[in-house]
Amino acid sequence: MVGGTETAHWLVFRVVYPDPYVRAQALAQSGHAYLAHWASGAAVLGALALAGFAARALDGSRRRNRATVSLLPFLALAPLAFVLQECCERLATGGWPFEAVFTPTFLPGLALQIPFALVTYLLARLLLGAADRIQILFTGMPPVVGVARPAAFPVTVDIPRLSVLSAGPGLRGPPLAALCA
Repeated sequence: MVGGTETAHWLVFRVVYPDPYVRAQALAQSGHAYLAHWASGAAVLGALALAGFAARALDGSRRRNRATVSLLPFLALAPLAFVLQECCERLATGGWPFEAVFTPTFLPGLALQIPFALVTYLLARLLLGAADRIQILFTGMPPVVGVARPAAFPVTVDIPRLSVLSAGPGLRGPPLAALCA
């Protein structure tokens, strides 16, 4: 999600400020000095994504419920992350955070979040599918999908015992002829 949000952020500045000099001034004035270190952040996020991919692909446990990807978090969190990022950038320059709404890059950037969220959602689905296929190659068995998880604590049910007298006359006792006489 962060990759899609940052790519849309980068693209909107390219579109709104096509002149590199004007774009550099706009970026400097709006609190984007941290973008000089984008490669370090991308490396950390890439390493985390690779570790998650490897953990899913090499996990031999068939008891775990395999997680699927939902579209809703991508569609909800990408615009929220963009708004928070723009507001924090305004705070970093000493401005009022909601001043970001009035910049020429805010609305186009917000509109770009939905298509980029869809692309990152599809990419996440492809990566999880590839990890599951790699797991099949290593274990020889497909992952278990949609299995109900066991209860957090064992459930005990007390079944009441039947009374001895409820079953009728017992086998032991006086003979029936003696009872009838």
